[in-house]
Amino acid sequence: MSNNQNLFAELIDELLYFGSGAQFEQEINDAKDIFSKTDQQEIQLSTDAGFNDWYIHDYKLKSELYIADLYRKDNDLNKDQKEILDSVSASILSVFEVRGEEGSYFLKDIFTQRDYGIESQEEIEFLDKKSLQFIRLYPYKGQFVLNTESKSLGYNFKEILVKTFMEQYNK
Repeated sequence: MSNNQNLFAELIDELLYFGSGAQFEQEINDAKDIFSKTDQQEIQLSTDAGFNDWYIHDYKLKSELYIADLYRKDNDLNKDQKEILDSVSASILSVFEVRGEEGSYFLKDIFTQRDYGIESQEEIEFLDKKSLQFIRLYPYKGQFVLNTESKSLGYNFKEILVKTFMEQYNK
């Protein structure tokens, strides 16, 4: 795990701890209801970790804010922490192909066909290069940092995923 991955993992843990406080009990219950309904209709990629990731990064609270927004308001953050928090808020969750060769790998989004340079090649070394990767990327200092949790999917899912995504997008 790279130093930047450690920084992001620490902040995600802090956001999860913050977002699981007693003041968020009803929000968590509402979020679980939404997540479980969505999860039953889509390809099963989730676990408790999937819920936590979605809750921290993508769930909009009743106040129309995200957990990260409230965390920012409630904490005195330094410049680096603010920059990492901004990256968390701007993160990209998608399915990627690992492209390139040793020492110069990059990720290609199977939906947008956009290429993403990775901040540290050691981050990409643990990924299965022969599988699709369902992973979150954080834009950070001109590159992208990989979330430490990813799911590998067989390439046989690529056509189905793209077709399903495009059908939903075009509705």
